[in-house]
Amino acid sequence: MITKSTVFVLGAGSSVDFGYPLGKSLVDIIIQDLGPENNKNSISLFNGFGFSEEELSLFREQLINSVFPSIDSFLEHRNEEERNLGKIAIANAIIPSRASK
Repeated sequence: MITKSTVFVLGAGSSVDFGYPLGKSLVDIIIQDLGPENNKNSISLFNGFGFSEEELSLFREQLINSVFPSIDSFLEHRNEEERNLGKIAIANAIIPSRASK
């Protein structure tokens, strides 16, 4: 029995069993969400946070052409505004995963 306050730190892989995407799969979902063929609900979400369609398109193109294996490593090399866009994109990508479980 654990008698002291304890924190467990789990790696990202621990969320796979709960339906959350990781690594390349998460990047692919974000690319799809930001694509012109996507429904306008995602685009209007980003617009609501002050991002233009041009900014979304540029971010998407940079992510497509990135050599980084994950969205986290991609965002490490971005400015604050792009990191904020990326955080919204991550949330937008993983929320449907949770809702489907």
